[in-house]
Amino acid sequence: MPTRPAGSHRIGEAKRAGVSNFFQRTLDSLLSHIAILRPDGEILAVNAAWNAFATRNGLIESHCGPGVNYLRICEAASGPCSEQAHLIAAAIRDVGRGRLPGFELEYPCHSPTEDQWFTLRITRFLAGSRGYIVVTHDDVTKRKLAELRLQEANRLLQAQATTDGLTGVSNRRHFDQTLAREWDRHARTGAPLSVLLLDVDHFKKYNDFHGHLAGDDCLREVARTIQGAVARPGDLAARYGGEEFAAILPETDRVGAVAMAGIVSERLRLKRLAHGAPGAGPTLTLTIGCATMVPDLGRPASEILAQADRALYDAKAAGRDRVEHAG
Repeated sequence: MPTRPAGSHRIGEAKRAGVSNFFQRTLDSLLSHIAILRPDGEILAVNAAWNAFATRNGLIESHCGPGVNYLRICEAASGPCSEQAHLIAAAIRDVGRGRLPGFELEYPCHSPTEDQWFTLRITRFLAGSRGYIVVTHDDVTKRKLAELRLQEANRLLQAQATTDGLTGVSNRRHFDQTLAREWDRHARTGAPLSVLLLDVDHFKKYNDFHGHLAGDDCLREVARTIQGAVARPGDLAARYGGEEFAAILPETDRVGAVAMAGIVSERLRLKRLAHGAPGAGPTLTLTIGCATMVPDLGRPASEILAQADRALYDAKAAGRDRVEHAG
């Protein structure tokens, strides 16, 4: 039988130690938080980034390092992040058994002082006949914060595109788009659709008497009054132009439209906003024209606006501070 050269056992141990040291140094050089698990979930090795993250979050190596069963920790989790932890535990089992080729999850991991997001990945590899599981966490906070900033910027742009800058209610463009959409929807359902056109009485005189800054405040208060009344899901209050406002009342018949116009008018009257300009009454009032139609896809939505406009004209001709319905 051939004999082993003297000292060969020590040389083999040195090689194995070198490989192990090389393996650990390689893991430690990676920025991802990495843990290698045995098939039963026990942590075999972690890298420096994994330990550093655990330390920042108040954990010690004995709770998250080699020898700890990561699978059991996830399964026993409770509190705000327990749902994600249980999902991760199920994924570890499925990947470990070959039911899934891999798993990825983006999740928040906020601390008391900062918001953080991570992407977790679970993969599997074979070493000889044994399978091992790799769990990695990557800090994606910078990307996530950039995405949230972009979403907020887009939200603000969308709001600016659909909102009147002075009064805060919808602008004319959004009103027209919504009316067209509601017209088509009501044509399909056969439900009545109502529109209100609301005009601030003697607004030019108000501006001349109180000044333009007071006029802007007046329009904002009128807008708040209208929006406070026209508040059902699907209702829309908008600035139609100048001192004129409009409202869309889905699935509202003639009786409902007149009632809503009366509510808006009365709410503004109860605020007793001083007018007092020569030729106007003592308080601010509204004149409102209403129209109700069951839309027809063969006719344009502008027809209901034309009817409401005629009703508004008739109300003004009759003395203002009143509600008129078309037809």
